[in-house]
Formats: sequence, structure tokens, C-alpha cells
Amino acid sequence: SDGEYIRANIINYNGEGTYTTGDNISNSSSISYGSVNPVSAWISTFNIGSGTITITADSSTNVKGTFSFSGENNSSSAVTTKTITEGTFSAPKQ
Repeated sequence: SDGEYIRANIINYNGEGTYTTGDNISNSSSISYGSVNPVSAWISTFNIGSGTITITADSSTNVKGTFSFSGENNSSSAVTTKTITEGTFSAPKQ
């Protein structure tokens, strides 16, 4: 009820390789970091923030890789940023 999350979305996924976020208005791939309590989110998508998602392994059951990003939260009067420099993941395919 008061946790944190990281979410990565890759549009036009084509297997292993590096995908960018926040590099142009037509790129809707994204990375976001958020907290549940208080509710807040920092995001890199379209032309907001910057990030990379690198898929290093893609099997029939699992996807592994690394990510980094600088996400923006502009829900208050001042824009704040969160930066993750050495994120890793291993996720089962569904």
C-alpha cells in the first residue's frame, strides 16, 4: 500500500538491442518510477526526460536487460527529476 515501482514500456519491440525513451515527440516508449504513498511519478517518454532500455537476453520464457533514465515529475509548480544509473531486470514472459 505504500511501495515503489519501476515500469518500462517498449513500443515496436524487436528483440535484443537498445531502445531509447524521451528522445522525440513521436517515441512513446517509456520508463517511469513512482511511489504509491504519497502518489508521485517520474517519467521519460516522448520528449520528456531521457533513458535507455537494453535487452541483453530474450528467450521463450524470460527477458533480461539493463536500464537507466532521468525522469521528470512536473505535477507541482517546480519540475523535479529522479535518476537511475544502473538498473537491471529479469522478467518472465507471459
